[in-house]
Amino acid sequence: MNFIPHFKSNTAQLPPSCFLLGNPTCASFGPQFAQYTMQYSTLTNLVPGLYTFDLSVGYNTGDSPANEYLRNIGLQLTVSNILDKQAPYAYQINPPGGAQGHAYYSTTQGTSLGIDGRVFTFVITKAW
Repeated sequence: MNFIPHFKSNTAQLPPSCFLLGNPTCASFGPQFAQYTMQYSTLTNLVPGLYTFDLSVGYNTGDSPANEYLRNIGLQLTVSNILDKQAPYAYQINPPGGAQGHAYYSTTQGTSLGIDGRVFTFVITKAW
């Protein structure tokens, strides 16, 4: 289990009004905003805490196999964020340099939350 505590978003402005309940949805502004379907009764720059769960299963053949080449082989399957929990996002209305405003995965202290959806990793190791 992993926990990322709540924090204030590093953006000082509130999101566009399309995220506010009762206004036209963000998807109505064009296909580039179609992924932003949620609307909220109030808008805040508080990013809620987040729990994610990982699962890891492994097996090592050890010295048991008769064939020397099959000894000490390790197999490891890891599923990170097994429930596919999505990261909270923040908003940047007036980015520096005149770029277009957007919503993005929130960061704390300028570092990524490290949540990229469900990730599968399979590792094979061999000790000689």
